[in-house]
Amino acid sequence: MGMHRNESFENQTVILDGNEFDHCEMRRCNLVYKGREPVKLEHCQLAGCTWQFEDAAQRTVMMLKGLYLNGHVGKEIVDAIFRSV
Repeated sequence: MGMHRNESFENQTVILDGNEFDHCEMRRCNLVYKGREPVKLEHCQLAGCTWQFEDAAQRTVMMLKGLYLNGHVGKEIVDAIFRSV
């Protein structure tokens, strides 16, 4: 896992998988998460960033979105998932 402490990122693509960010600042970055390795974001400031989910992370987000948009019961299931983790 790569460690980034007190670093600034601006106008760049930042791969989150396998990295730890502590007291970092990210401005107008494209944050990419693929779901391959854990990520740690602590005390970071994010401004104007976009999120991009790929591979396993994208499939997970799409599954949760499908559940959530499937009415009241689907929303309850997604809420329960987030309460349990």
